[in-house]
Amino acid sequence: MVTYSNKFLKCISFVLDREGRAYEHTPGDAGGETKYGICKRDHPNLDIKNLTEQQATDIYFRDYWAPLNCDSYDDKLALAVFDTSVNNGKETAALLIAKFNGKPFTMQDFLFKRLRVYMNIVQAKPKNMKFLMDWVLRVVKCYEYQG
Repeated sequence: MVTYSNKFLKCISFVLDREGRAYEHTPGDAGGETKYGICKRDHPNLDIKNLTEQQATDIYFRDYWAPLNCDSYDDKLALAVFDTSVNNGKETAALLIAKFNGKPFTMQDFLFKRLRVYMNIVQAKPKNMKFLMDWVLRVVKCYEYQG
């Protein structure tokens, strides 16, 4: 069993509050069945309906937190990187980190680049404008995070 850092435990609580803890199967949702933000599309062999919070936590640590080495960042930046990984994909989070070319960066710097990602999504596919306010509010909640 993995022992989680206090930093991860605080951040996973934030993410689960945003992702929701209920089982959902919304028609038209590309992710399919979803619970705790874990979707069937990304985990086709998982019983989403019966997923436990502990299982979701393990998935988030293994697939989103650890690959981006979030424990190496201060609390606020760790949350920004982790939440971006969850909401935009770990590949996007890694690309945003790479844009700093190995130089130190702050949570604000990182979140600004994340906002740009959302603007690019809406620009490329205007039908996604309906999601923009929720995406921006999520970034604001990250910015306001107290750790």
